[in-house]
Amino acid sequence: MQELPIHAVLPELSRALGDHSRAILQAPPGAGKTTIVPLHLLDAPWLAGRKILVLEPRRLAARAVCARMAELLGERPGERVGYTMRLDTKTGPRTRIEVLTEGVLTRRILNDPEMKDTGLIIFDEFHERSLQADQGLTLSLEVQEALRNDLRILIMSATLDAASLTQTLGQDTPVITAAGQSYPVQTIYAPAPPTVPLERHACTVITTALQNEPGSCLVFLPGAPEIHRLKGLLQQSNLPKDVCIHPLFGGLSREDQDKALHPAPPGRRKVVLATSIAETSLTIEGIRIVVDAGRTRLSRYSPRTGMDRLETIAVSQSSANQRRGRAGRLEPGICYRLWSETAQAALQAQTPPEIENTDLCDMLLTLADWGTTDPLRLTWVTQPPAAHLHQARSLLQELGALDSDGRITQHGHEIRRLGTHPRLAHLMVQAHKRDNAWTGCILAALLMERDIILHTPGASQNRDLRIRLDLLERYRTTRRIPDHVHHETCRRILQQAGIWARRLGADQGQIKPEASGMLLALAFPDRVAFQRPGTDGRTYILTNGKGARFLGSDPLTVFPWLVIPELDGKGKDATIFLAAPVDQHDLETDLSALWHTHEDYAWETARMEIVPIRTRFLGAISVSSRPIPKPDPQRLATALLNAVRERGIDLLPWEKTTRSWLARVRFLQAHGLDLPDFSTKTLLAELDDWLLPFITTGKRGLKNIDLFQALKSRLTWEQTKMMDIHAPTHMTVPSGSHIPLDYAGDTPVLAVRIQEIFGWTTTPLLAKGRVPVCIHLLSPAQRPMQVTSDLAGFWKNGYPEIKKELKGRYPKHYWPDDPLTAQATRRTKKGMEKSQKHLSDGKK
Repeated sequence: MQELPIHAVLPELSRALGDHSRAILQAPPGAGKTTIVPLHLLDAPWLAGRKILVLEPRRLAARAVCARMAELLGERPGERVGYTMRLDTKTGPRTRIEVLTEGVLTRRILNDPEMKDTGLIIFDEFHERSLQADQGLTLSLEVQEALRNDLRILIMSATLDAASLTQTLGQDTPVITAAGQSYPVQTIYAPAPPTVPLERHACTVITTALQNEPGSCLVFLPGAPEIHRLKGLLQQSNLPKDVCIHPLFGGLSREDQDKALHPAPPGRRKVVLATSIAETSLTIEGIRIVVDAGRTRLSRYSPRTGMDRLETIAVSQSSANQRRGRAGRLEPGICYRLWSETAQAALQAQTPPEIENTDLCDMLLTLADWGTTDPLRLTWVTQPPAAHLHQARSLLQELGALDSDGRITQHGHEIRRLGTHPRLAHLMVQAHKRDNAWTGCILAALLMERDIILHTPGASQNRDLRIRLDLLERYRTTRRIPDHVHHETCRRILQQAGIWARRLGADQGQIKPEASGMLLALAFPDRVAFQRPGTDGRTYILTNGKGARFLGSDPLTVFPWLVIPELDGKGKDATIFLAAPVDQHDLETDLSALWHTHEDYAWETARMEIVPIRTRFLGAISVSSRPIPKPDPQRLATALLNAVRERGIDLLPWEKTTRSWLARVRFLQAHGLDLPDFSTKTLLAELDDWLLPFITTGKRGLKNIDLFQALKSRLTWEQTKMMDIHAPTHMTVPSGSHIPLDYAGDTPVLAVRIQEIFGWTTTPLLAKGRVPVCIHLLSPAQRPMQVTSDLAGFWKNGYPEIKKELKGRYPKHYWPDDPLTAQATRRTKKGMEKSQKHLSDGKK
């Protein structure tokens, strides 16, 4: 066996696991930890003949690791070394080392909490921090502490924050560090020009690298769409003739994946176009050139929308280093980074743990099945976010999988046994109860996989799930489907659906696409959508209140109701990826708990009244609205009061008399007289006390309210009498005229012609003699000439000047030299003479 760097630390690792139940192993890529460590520990005395479980984050890596260990033992996979993953298992009675994909461990612990046949659990590539790895470690620690103190746990990775891990595992946890085996790798930063698409720039860099460098090339891209586009560009480019192109991502068949992993034929080189699947655990023979686009695609959960969304983000520094290291596994290499050195310095150090950014429904139900209603009480490397847990708990309770206390229900146990996301398991269980289990199983398997239809960039896309079900039925019965349908994905869907059907005890039958809408609605009640009226038909509103939209035209827009199980959570309106129509009558029957009626008594400004409306809702969707024929008088009155509170006191039917009266009250109150507070703030706060009794029963508007009497009702009889005395509406002047007072300003104003107050020697006082009236002195033509609150001073100082000015302008009017002794009058001089003559004649 080739001597690898990991061999140097194997004795130390053996001692650590002999003396401790937990250990951490740090070893760079190429050190040999993944394949050498399990084989070395197989005969450890503390293992006592039990199994070693090795957890790998990806199916491809699990198969490759198993094959390599079996090869080192001179055996085939399935003998002493085997693997177990979804839809694929290769183990036997002699198997001692079992490589698992991470989700398998959780199911195994739930089925056998004591793990009697297992002596060691190895978490490989733990730095990737998948949700399943974090959950598996938490449950393993629970088993170790409560049931199996002899169970060993080993965490291995190339890049780890050992300090934070030891805080979780215990400060005495030994940390073993191995040297790496890697060759020098030259790093070249080659950012794309701003106007050049990523794939086109990558094509140029790859072509240049292959012309200048020997060896094969590994290219890292965010996802399958970018891989397909770049493959097309490379096939049209000036590649060296000895180069072949192989994609590598999770959705490929095993045969296609193996082609990418195996060495190129003699005299040939290859370009492997891969997602982050090739970052760790895999050694691809012949690779000495790496071209890294520096992007990765992750599923991010938004508690705001309650939805996952795929997000393309920059890789972390640790991921970039892992990718770069691929070029130096077997010989000196070169790495082209399609970004700048400045951008490299700005990358985050580590990729955030998946538990911080994903849907936690499955995890929460798993832990409830374990017996834990509060996950935050368990030991976690990273605590799950409380907001995500709240969303998950709400959905599981809505599906009937958890009770109000967070305990798993019988239905929860049923869906847990199916071993998939609670939504999909709920769909299948409900489909089985409706004698449509096979369609339910197909639907669930279809939603777990990538789309079976291969879309051509720029071509229109049909999002109808029923079309996919028709294609799957054709594949199942004839195996004849169009070229744009992915055969391998169809095969996996039917295989997985068959497993679930057997677990349900259901027969396979004909797929029924017409049933898909209602079955999906049972699992995705928050994704039932209604077409928004008044739009272009492509926009829908979901029962959770969010919006969703087709990016282009789609035949599904003829349906008012859809269920949208696959959409993103970006922007105001999420993008619809897959949907199926559903009938409103079926929704009313099968989702009756989500339907509710709301009566709204809302103020309508255009009509200046309350409009009572009864609206029928499905979740947050307003389905229909009708006027309430006989509204509740009490609710009408309350709604009127609320309208005044919200829109202000000016909404009330104010008249000039009412405003004048209110001004008088506020004047007296401002100058110390004992009256209730009539400020706007207080009036609004006490509407129930003074306005409500004057709202006419059953009336929808405010115009019939006697606002004057409503305001006066706040005063006693004595207070009203005091108002009339100390803030009168009018004042009688020496001429005998009854002149109104204006209380709108800070001081009451009396606007009167000068001739009418001759003989008035002092300024009148209001508010119990505290406030002098502000007199606006008018000319005979009612034009203001002087403003005074000191009448005596005016007669002495102001009148002589005004007299000079006005006597010439108004010669017909009376302008005495001594206004203090002159007769006040409303008349001209001629009118005064006639009046005096009439009086004299009367005396005779």
